[in-house]
Amino acid sequence: MRRSVVLVLGLALLASVTLAGGCGGSDGATSGSNGSSVESTAAAASRAPAPDFSGVTLAGTEASLKSYRGKPLVLIFWASW
Repeated sequence: MRRSVVLVLGLALLASVTLAGGCGGSDGATSGSNGSSVESTAAAASRAPAPDFSGVTLAGTEASLKSYRGKPLVLIFWASW
């Protein structure tokens, strides 16, 4: 009984330390090797548009990236192999 309690507390401590390591404040900038702040996003003028991509939606209609140009879009790919 005591051994399982120690194991559970140890795992909880490990999980909290692991999660706390990734919970730093982020303002979109990262620290460079010399300690200077480096912007992590590219300027809009230097970004190339995504290549055209199309696929079938869950509703069975075809969707294309071209129709979403200029709007935020998140693509989630699923596979079944």
